[in-house]
Amino acid sequence: MSAKVYKARTLKGAQARVHQLQKICDAMEKRLQRYRAERHGLAMLAADGPCFDNPLIVYEWRNVRDQILLKECRLTPDGKAVA
Repeated sequence: MSAKVYKARTLKGAQARVHQLQKICDAMEKRLQRYRAERHGLAMLAADGPCFDNPLIVYEWRNVRDQILLKECRLTPDGKAVA
C-alpha cells in the first residue's frame, strides 16, 4: 500500500508542508550526528590502546555505553539481563 501523494491547494499550504518537512529532516540529521558521535566514541572506548587523554571523558563514554546496553539490550554493564 503506497502513501497518499501530498497535493498543495494553496501556496501557504505548500510552504507549511515544506517547513514541516525541513523540521523532520533537521531532526533526522541531529539523530544521525548523535549516532555517529556515539559510534566513534564507543570505538575509541573499545580500542586496545589508550585513545583518551582525559579520564573524565573515559568515564563519560562508559556511562554512554552502559545506557545503550540498558536501553537497547536490557543488559547491565557486567552482562546480566535486566528483569
